[in-house]
Amino acid sequence: MKYMQVFDYHIGPKLKKDLIFKSFYFQGEDQKEKELGALCIIAELSNYLSSDSKILNDLGATIKKEFFS
Repeated sequence: MKYMQVFDYHIGPKLKKDLIFKSFYFQGEDQKEKELGALCIIAELSNYLSSDSKILNDLGATIKKEFFS
């Protein structure tokens, strides 16, 4: 079974208390997806609540799904 490589880096997480940076890097799993190339996302969320912590992960997953479909 092949697994998609995912890299997750936190950029400057201590700059401000109400600011989150997150980056994602996705590569295709099969030949069709590999032909589309790689997807790199850098996201910022400001003025967030603790209940919003999953938003960037959900957004990254949605963008990845749409990119490779």
